[in-house]
Amino acid sequence: MSTEAHTSTNTISVNDKLIELAMPVSLTQALHLAQQVQGRYVVVLNDTIVPRSEQQHVMVKPGDRLDVIAPMSGG
Repeated sequence: MSTEAHTSTNTISVNDKLIELAMPVSLTQALHLAQQVQGRYVVVLNDTIVPRSEQQHVMVKPGDRLDVIAPMSGG
């Protein structure tokens, strides 16, 4: 019997771009792997805003949709 953790490769959507990740992976890890962590941003996971303080605790699942939104300046 193997003692290795079970991982599998699955697809998620990040800003409408499909990427494959080895699961399990946290939201924070997924953002880093998708190169979506520059500057200030808001993360929406399946239509729900995820506060930055919770992102490391949220696990991404196959088929999840992430939207990374940068704030805009101006008025």
